[in-house]
Amino acid sequence: KGSGYNKDEKCQLAINEFHYDKVIQLDPNDVRAYYWHGWIYGLIDQHANADADKAKACFLDNLYC
Repeated sequence: KGSGYNKDEKCQLAINEFHYDKVIQLDPNDVRAYYWHGWIYGLIDQHANADADKAKACFLDNLYC
């Protein structure tokens, strides 16, 4: 039985559940928050947001490039 949520809704729930926006707001240098935030945006085809978050993660730590 399905959860009743489509892929976009599930990804938005993941963003909300893990509080990536809040983590980034509180610590704008949290590379992992940017990386995973970008990864989830990529799943829902928000490529501009995904690219921006991944670029920020790369800037903060080249291991995330």
